[in-house]
Amino acid sequence: MNENVKCRTVRAESIEPLFPLLEDFGTVWLVCDRNVWEQVGRPVAERLRGGCADSGDKPSAQGKLLGTSLIDATEGNKTMATVESVIGEMLAAGADRSVLVLGIGGGITTDLAGFAASIYKRGVRFVFVPTTLLAQVDAAIGGKNGVNFHSYKNMVGIIRQPEFTYIYNKPLKTLPQRAFLSGVAELLKTFIIADAAAYDDAVGRLTAWRGSMNGSINDTINGSKNDSSADFPTETDGSHPIPEIGDLAARAAEIKASIVEQDPEEHGLRRVLNLGHTFAHAIEKLSNGSRSHGEAVSVGIILAARLAESLPGKVTDKDGQPFVCEKGLSARLERDFAAIGLPTGCPYTLKEMSEAMSKDKKAEGNKINFILPTGIGSVKTVKLDVMSLTEEP
Repeated sequence: MNENVKCRTVRAESIEPLFPLLEDFGTVWLVCDRNVWEQVGRPVAERLRGGCADSGDKPSAQGKLLGTSLIDATEGNKTMATVESVIGEMLAAGADRSVLVLGIGGGITTDLAGFAASIYKRGVRFVFVPTTLLAQVDAAIGGKNGVNFHSYKNMVGIIRQPEFTYIYNKPLKTLPQRAFLSGVAELLKTFIIADAAAYDDAVGRLTAWRGSMNGSINDTINGSKNDSSADFPTETDGSHPIPEIGDLAARAAEIKASIVEQDPEEHGLRRVLNLGHTFAHAIEKLSNGSRSHGEAVSVGIILAARLAESLPGKVTDKDGQPFVCEKGLSARLERDFAAIGLPTGCPYTLKEMSEAMSKDKKAEGNKINFILPTGIGSVKTVKLDVMSLTEEP
């Protein structure tokens, strides 16, 4: 284990404190999702070109921008071809090993930017500015950078930490409700793993927020419109402001960072962060992208809890201890998630799910280490043959 790995996050109320932090780096190459270009990317680019100064006497980070790569941040574009395009643009502009790659967008963007930086000239430094809740609490923290390979999600990549992840709340205020809830699923996942009190706090506050909305979220989640992949849309519907949960997001990021720092390359402890994800990746694959990652994680957590409830007396955990699970856990999670507006139902058969899970990048043959909740705030690892599951989770 690398004892020196640190997941550094910087939290601020605006974008302004970012620029002094960039002073110590060389030139900057901006990798930005087109969806956030006007709201975040263009102002950052203009500042880095020298278009304006900060409020002090000395301009900050002016004249640093070497170039920009705009990308369409969809799962279909999370490929080596997109990475090659970014690298080609950097080479054409003469970017040397002193360049800093600055990734602005949601999780797809930060994954692509981090991977391109990690392999460009054998690795250059990079910084993330995540613009979605999902990226702020999960995707942009921990150093996992990579791309999809054919039908395999995140199959090609590298674990390498950004210099820091810069988090500020303004982008969240303009997220559509569906995209916001995708991030909520990852937020709750983290608390189910390690913080029961934070889970109860989050559910209470988000249920109260959801209760004021008269059903408008589920109409979007369960309908045909799939706008959850838009990392930073131009506006919300304006009728139901996104709640202030910066403190909860900070706590979730803190928990993930602590876990990653103890096991940066996922040899043991870090695996707990995969709660719900084995099921979720199968759902994403089977839905052909109609379910966002966060929505799939929401359903995946429910399925993991149902599976956990079916196992006591049948299996042992990775430490050889009898597996135990809190009774009624899946029902509690389902009630909580539904009250917030998260999806809880899976439309796919066990056979379909098992076949999709057998192609998961973490599969060892047909066996997978499932991360299963045993109660709110605790999880266990159980290795199971996905093709031998006989009960619908």
